[in-house]
Amino acid sequence: MVKAAKGALLATLEINRSSGSPIYRQIEDFLRRMILNGALPPGQKLPSTRELALELGVSRITIKSVYEQLISDKRKIIVNHIGT
Repeated sequence: MVKAAKGALLATLEINRSSGSPIYRQIEDFLRRMILNGALPPGQKLPSTRELALELGVSRITIKSVYEQLISDKRKIIVNHIGT
């Protein structure tokens, strides 16, 4: 089953639960591509962990793990996209 996010920015994010790739990795790879390709410009905030988890039908812990992994990335690509 494939689940897509509802927000306009993340509308192309699809989670394939029958894929061999873990859900957290699918989300992480998608967000990393969006940021590196400029589709998510600096200063544009990502949804809160709670909001994105609800939209995607995944655990909030999954989204927190994704955000933490992107924050720990050596390039710090997500720092400009996290709200306070």
